[in-house]
Amino acid sequence: DPAGGKSFNISATLLPHFSSNTLRVNSLTRNVLVRSSSTDTSASGHSAYIQNQSTAAANFNVNYGEFANLGRSGNGGLNGFGFNSAQGTISSSTVRNGVSGIFLKNSSNVTLVGNNFFGDGGSLIQGGINLQGSNNNTVRGNNSYGNTQYGIYFAQSSNNILASNNSYGNTLYGILLDQSSNNILASNYSYGNLSNGIYIWRTSNNNILASNNSY
Repeated sequence: DPAGGKSFNISATLLPHFSSNTLRVNSLTRNVLVRSSSTDTSASGHSAYIQNQSTAAANFNVNYGEFANLGRSGNGGLNGFGFNSAQGTISSSTVRNGVSGIFLKNSSNVTLVGNNFFGDGGSLIQGGINLQGSNNNTVRGNNSYGNTQYGIYFAQSSNNILASNNSYGNTLYGILLDQSSNNILASNYSYGNLSNGIYIWRTSNNNILASNNSY
């Protein structure tokens, strides 16, 4: 009920949340908050998470959402919001206080634009925006801050565009490229991080950096 601002709960015992049992939230006038009922994302905590497996970009388009307290750290952990060999778009949304923020694994043609990622951590890859083995994606105009370890992390990811993002107040690097080549980094701000603002590491070659600010 968007007018009354009410909430509703879904029990996993009543509805397994797979693609065959679609939960559709549409035509709302207010933002939608998707969160776990618990804030415990430790290894002994809950296992609430979101994973996109769509191989068609048009089939996954998230706008004006808020996602909180998703994922589980430790061995056998779960990334809070993941793309697994998937495509799609997330824009004007917030992912906060979960494990690994947004995590793209072996994914391409993904667009992340105008989002906020903060307070994300856990003992998996610990960053607000994480790409692993993911190529040909666009990451533009996002804020990634106050995360455990990294603001933005590319691992073995190439031919991506990283532009006009702000990465600040993270406990290690603002932007880290590890074994990632042929990316374009333009007009990003990386500041107030406890380690390097922008760090190009281990066989990361032929990247283009233009008009970035790191301090």
